[in-house]
Amino acid sequence: MLIAYLKSAFRGLWKYKSYSLINIGGLSIGLASSFIIMLYSINELSYDRQNKNLDNIYLATTENLGVHWTEETTPFQLGPTLKSEYPEVQQFARFIRAGCQVKYKDKDFGRTPCISADLSIFDILTLPLESGSLKGLADSKDYAIISHQAAQKIFGRDNPIGEVLTVNWVGEPYNLRIVAVMDDVPTSSTLRGEVIVPLTIGRHWMSSIWSRLEKNPEDSWKIQLMPTYVMLSHPVPPEQLEKTMASFTKTHSDPNGMMHYHLFPLKDLYFHSSGFMNNLFPSGDSTNVYIYSTIAILILLIACINFVILSTGRASVRTKEVAMRKVVGASRIDLMKQIMTESVLVSLISLPIAILLVDVFLPPLSQLLGKRMPGTLVHDPNHLLLFSGITILAGVLSGSYVSFYLSGFRPMDILRSKVSTGASKATLRKVMIAIQMVIFIGLITASLTIYKQVRFFHTKDMGYDKADLVVLSLRSLTARFRGLGAQFEALKSQLKSYPAILSVSGASTFPGEEGGNFSSAPAKADPTRTIRYQTFTVDREFIETMKMQMVTGKSFGEAAPAESEHAVILNEAAQKAFEIQDPAKELFGGARILGIVRDFNTWSLREPIRPVVISCNTQYIQEVGVRVRHDADLPKTLEVIQKTATALNSGEPVDLQFFDDRLDDMYGNDYRFAQMMSYFTALAIFIACLGLFGVSLFVIQTRVKEIGIRKVMGASIGSVFYLVAKEFMLLILISTVIAIPITIHFIDGWLQNYAYRVSVDAVVVVFAFLIAVVIVLVTIGFQAIRAATANPVDALRYE
Repeated sequence: MLIAYLKSAFRGLWKYKSYSLINIGGLSIGLASSFIIMLYSINELSYDRQNKNLDNIYLATTENLGVHWTEETTPFQLGPTLKSEYPEVQQFARFIRAGCQVKYKDKDFGRTPCISADLSIFDILTLPLESGSLKGLADSKDYAIISHQAAQKIFGRDNPIGEVLTVNWVGEPYNLRIVAVMDDVPTSSTLRGEVIVPLTIGRHWMSSIWSRLEKNPEDSWKIQLMPTYVMLSHPVPPEQLEKTMASFTKTHSDPNGMMHYHLFPLKDLYFHSSGFMNNLFPSGDSTNVYIYSTIAILILLIACINFVILSTGRASVRTKEVAMRKVVGASRIDLMKQIMTESVLVSLISLPIAILLVDVFLPPLSQLLGKRMPGTLVHDPNHLLLFSGITILAGVLSGSYVSFYLSGFRPMDILRSKVSTGASKATLRKVMIAIQMVIFIGLITASLTIYKQVRFFHTKDMGYDKADLVVLSLRSLTARFRGLGAQFEALKSQLKSYPAILSVSGASTFPGEEGGNFSSAPAKADPTRTIRYQTFTVDREFIETMKMQMVTGKSFGEAAPAESEHAVILNEAAQKAFEIQDPAKELFGGARILGIVRDFNTWSLREPIRPVVISCNTQYIQEVGVRVRHDADLPKTLEVIQKTATALNSGEPVDLQFFDDRLDDMYGNDYRFAQMMSYFTALAIFIACLGLFGVSLFVIQTRVKEIGIRKVMGASIGSVFYLVAKEFMLLILISTVIAIPITIHFIDGWLQNYAYRVSVDAVVVVFAFLIAVVIVLVTIGFQAIRAATANPVDALRYE
């Protein structure tokens, strides 16, 4: 029986080629789009899920109440102290990451992600060994564990165990013996590295940095030296955990101190760590997962609606087939099985096409999404099973209504022409077309608003001139901590001697760099309440180089050198926050207020402008801003800047970046989101247009005689076109009225992420409506004009 159903289904597909191609094409694209989004969502939701003890693993964090932030680094003694005092703490591991130069004999393999960690990290995280052993390494200081990928890159097929690598950890080389090869850390891991080395290496580096503040930084509870993983022996309720950590903090810190320790679940780290100061881990946006998943469902819904619309359109030419099958003994169940077989067959034909499309488009879309999604995800057996299940479900759901509807006809009514597939089914088609239009008009409106917000990033006045400014950042981490010091003045002098350079300035950090330095001070009206502010340490020409505007007072460059010492410049937000009425007569933290600078954005438009306090001190400058002439020979100028900076940085290369590119990097995720929305909107429109084209083809075929009579009576081409198009125009209007308020509700939620944002205004609504009108008219126009210009004799010759 199944063979007979399949033969009949294939004959039907072949007989109605146009409808079959539209159905298969639309469903293939819809499935491919949904599969790609599913793979993205699965990848996002799988972060750190490879760890077998995930529910018991935590990242220790330090909350600084003075400046209202939480960071992922902790005192060096936190882990061992927790383990010694609390029996539920099973294990801890401290670690630190860096990009290291890796060499084997005379071959240099470039910068490689390295982790310096306690050996116990292998007890906490699931890091399976491919070969080698960790036994007897407890007291060793010269070992290395490398990933499978690193082993293949460095040694090819040779056995790496026992070989010696030279790992340059931030300027200091170490000869380390390879003791084991581990499986590659999954791309969906918040801690990734290709080489793991002893913690002593990272300890030595960090201690040398912090020794200027503390004689023995590893013994200090004031210095947050490095991150720490903690594994508990069993799951602990959050409230009990917080109570435990509160008592621990009170014991080991000043009871009135500003540092509090917490244990943050590793399973929440990827989606909920973006608010941490100087976040060390990759972070994702769960909102994007929800949005993309919703879009995947909507695109698949449009494709399924196409199937139902076209199938009901074909119902009028299949009624006699149904009648004849019933006359020869087919039951209603038999007919439903036949029609469902056709529907599932269409979906199954679409499946390999969809998988092929995923294979082709997943790599570029992965790059656009900023995610490393390996192509093997597509052919994972579990994923293929999931795709097959969704495909069959789509076929069953798409064909269920049509099979139920057609199988219910009575043979005598069909043969006596008492069955109508007109008004009621036309109404159903209109409703389904309207649903499609609501979806794609909503997506058009959302895409236009998102594009408008992205454009706003470029047009908003940030409080400084971002054009023609180059920023130099020291690549050496040690140098970044210690600053340029006396080298800055020499670098500044040499750069300013080059004619293409207008000015040079230095700062602890320039705007657009996440993190920065913060402090807090008591509010004037309520000294018990502290106000957090950001601090910038700059040289005398900072205000002029950035082309900021002074509201009152002087800049450091305008003041005499003696005036700049022990003086600060506040932005307007700081003046307002600290209720400073007359800056010239008041002090801030014991320092004289030299002037007030106009507000400027230190970070993205997601955040409101912060209170900022700027002081003049070149001792710890870590970044240098170089403003070049607009008409300068950029390649030559950049080469001069790079050579000069490298020579004065002990031969260490410096990172050179245009300042406007840095600002654009802040919105990288937003740009990618806007692009993906535009692609998905275009796909939804394309799939919907396939359905509209098929419907217009059917509608015109059923009205051929009516159009012929109207032409005989003198109807013009325009009036015939209007006859076909008017019901679609009405549907667009109704769909717009429905789609806009729904879209505004959801897009407003997305816009709440930004302190400075645009709105969905009338221009966006009208533009979305006009785009929908043009799309529909172009889609149905070919068939409508073809019908309007056809010879009426061809339609009426047999009447």
